[in-house]
Amino acid sequence: MIIRTVFALHVVAWICFTTDQVNAQSGFDLPKPIYTTAFADQATSESTSESTKADDSASPVDVVAPKSKVDPSRNFGQETAPVLPPITYLRNQAVLLKRGQYSGDIGAVYSSTTFDFPIPLSNGFDVVNGLVTNRALYVPLAFRYGLKDNLTAQVFLPVGITTERLDVLGTSNGTSITSGPIGDTFLALNYSLPRDMTGDYDIILTNFLSVPTGQAHGLFALPDAGFGRGYYEYGSSVLGIRRYDPVLVFGGVGLRYGFPSQISGIDYDKGFGLDYQYGVGFGVNETTSLSCRLFGSFEQELQINHRGALGTERDLIALRFAVTHANEKRVFEPFVTIGSTAGANDIQLGMIWTFTSKPWKLAAS
Repeated sequence: MIIRTVFALHVVAWICFTTDQVNAQSGFDLPKPIYTTAFADQATSESTSESTKADDSASPVDVVAPKSKVDPSRNFGQETAPVLPPITYLRNQAVLLKRGQYSGDIGAVYSSTTFDFPIPLSNGFDVVNGLVTNRALYVPLAFRYGLKDNLTAQVFLPVGITTERLDVLGTSNGTSITSGPIGDTFLALNYSLPRDMTGDYDIILTNFLSVPTGQAHGLFALPDAGFGRGYYEYGSSVLGIRRYDPVLVFGGVGLRYGFPSQISGIDYDKGFGLDYQYGVGFGVNETTSLSCRLFGSFEQELQINHRGALGTERDLIALRFAVTHANEKRVFEPFVTIGSTAGANDIQLGMIWTFTSKPWKLAAS
C-alpha cells in the first residue's frame, strides 16, 4: 500500500513538471476560469491592473485587441423609421406634393365604350333608340403644383383622337365622327385637413371644374373618361384614407352638376350626379404597390329639349386595377379599367409615367 502511494506521488510530480516545461516553451497559457458574477469580473480587473503595473518595468509588449464578430454596421438597440409603401396611385386624389413642388403626367390610354342612347327625331319631341360606340386613343397630360403643404392644384388635358359611331337600331342609318386632338380640360384643387382634426385618417376635400374644350360626345362617360362631353361641370368630393400597413383603404363620395348645353342644335341638361369610390392598396415593398378601385356615378334622367328621356337614368360602375412602381422622383403605372354596368367604359387600359421636381411624400400624412 505504501509503495503504491509513493509511486502515485511521483507520477503526479512528473506530470506537473512536464506541463510547466511545455508552457514555457510554447508560450500558451492554460485556460482560465470564466467568471459569471460581477464581483468576479471586478476581482479579475483589479488583478489584471496590478499585474500590468508590475510589468511596466519590463520590456513593453504589443497588446492586440480581439477581433469582433459583430457587424459594426448593425446598430443594435437603435430604432429605425419604417419604410412605407408608396400611395402614388392616389396622386390625383391625395395631397402628395409639398409647397413649391410640382409633377407632371404623360402616357398612353386606349378606351372603348358601347352604350344605348336616345336619339331625338327632327320634330324635337320623339326619340328612337340608338347604339353609340366610342373609341379613344390619347395621351393623358397632367400638371400638379403644391400651393401649400396641404393644398395642391391640378390641370388635366387629354390629347389624342376619338371616333364615335352612332347606329339607329332597326334601320341601316349610321354615322361616324372622328374628333381631336384635345379633350375636355379638368381643373381641380385638393385640400388635406390637418391631421390633428382627423386622427388616424387622412381626409381630402376636392373641388373641380370641367371645361368643354373638346368636341362633344359621350354624354354618359365616366368622370375620368377624358374626351369631350359637351358641357361645363362643377363638383365637390371628400376622400378618406386609412393605413393598415402594408394595406391602405380609401373611399369617398362626391356631388357634381352638369350645366345645360346645346349639342348639334339640341338642348341637353345633364343635371346632378352622385360619384362614389372605394378601394384598397397593398404595398408589395417600399417601391411597388398593387391597387384595386371601384368607382362609379349615379346619373339622373337626362333632359333633352326640356323633356325627360326615358332610359337615361342609370348607374355607371367600373373596376380599376393598377400596379404602381415609384421611386423618389418617378412613377410608372400600368392599369386596366373594366366596366361593370351598361354605359360605363367597356375597357380602358394604359400606362402613365409621372415625374416630380422633388421626392414624393410617399406616405399619407
